[in-house]
Amino acid sequence: IVSNVFLFQSDLVQPIVTPRFAISCDMDLMKQLGALAKKYNTAIQTHIAENQSEIETVLEMFPEYQTYTEVYDGANLITNRTVLAHGIYLEDSELEILVSKGATIAHCPNSNTSLKSGECDVPRLLAAGISVGLGT
Repeated sequence: IVSNVFLFQSDLVQPIVTPRFAISCDMDLMKQLGALAKKYNTAIQTHIAENQSEIETVLEMFPEYQTYTEVYDGANLITNRTVLAHGIYLEDSELEILVSKGATIAHCPNSNTSLKSGECDVPRLLAAGISVGLGT
């Protein structure tokens, strides 16, 4: 059934690889999703750095990586077709990876305010060279 999804052609509707976030996936699954996205040249969407406890959990689950972004990059999920929701607590080294790969951030102010997860420093992301869109 999955292969039939990629036979669908539309200018308005496109398939997208969506690992919910790193906490809900193991590295093998994320690498397979990265390979699938590459094979079919699909976009990728997921969440990143929405709150501090999420980041701590990700780094505990994947101790071989120094940052949340490195986890996704290690699975080949950071590309010029990747949209990452939130990105509130990204380190400078993470911004460098996102810029080098051409990934973008979807800023979600309603979600961030409702969950009290923090505020995204959009001017910082833009100054780093990251494209930022509005997530709803």
